Amino acid sequence: MKDFPIRFVLTDEAITPSAGLALVGYLLHQTKLDKRVNALRLPTVRRDVHISHSDVIRSMIGLLATGKTDFDHIEAYRQDDIFSTSMGIRHVPSSPTLRQRLDQLACLPMTETIIWEESMRLLVRQHATLSACWTKGKRHGFPLI
Repeated sequence: MKDFPIRFVLTDEAITPSAGLALVGYLLHQTKLDKRVNALRLPTVRRDVHISHSDVIRSMIGLLATGKTDFDHIEAYRQDDIFSTSMGIRHVPSSPTLRQRLDQLACLPMTETIIWEESMRLLVRQHATLSACWTKGKRHGFPLI
């Protein structure tokens, strides 16, 4: 996927919550997230597993990008070709698989490192501007502007 695979056209049609997923998927493709996450080994998951770690991570990112935080919300997207194509997901996991695999991946210290490093690499590559967020004299984070 060297070129952006989706063409945007001005229209009067209603915009769906999935409309921005193409951009999210495209940005994820600019990282090494898939390769690095798929290299992680979980003792309880076979190497030839049907649903890759990257499918699980991308599915959760897709849910979060559409404002959904519950694992069960993935069920509405399991047969949604726009969701899977936009996010670059081969097999959208079921809600139990999503929950269990994320729990397992969270137990590996390297998972958090990979997510942080790839997030930072993407921000640097996109020349994102960051500014501190202050509340009552305390700095809480760096939202994008």
